[in-house]
Amino acid sequence: MATRCCPYCGSSDGELVSRSLTRAVVQPHQFWLCRRCGRKAYEIISCTGRELRLYMLEPGKTFTKEGQEYVVQRVLRAGDREYLLYVRPCPEHES
Repeated sequence: MATRCCPYCGSSDGELVSRSLTRAVVQPHQFWLCRRCGRKAYEIISCTGRELRLYMLEPGKTFTKEGQEYVVQRVLRAGDREYLLYVRPCPEHES
């Protein structure tokens, strides 16, 4: 299994926060939290069909989340009202 690295500083010292809707704390998104630089890099973002249409999100499009730009890699329908966006940081923001 490959180790995950922070896309900003390259450190492997971090924590993967998985998507979960059944824990005590609901976490609809999945992200990497780097302990070295303290930045959060999203991998999966949950959104509604309305948000998908409003922001015209589709593979290859860029958008901003919490001040960071991401590129949509894949859009999957996860239920009647939920879509999952598989994303990665924009190349110009990677170190």
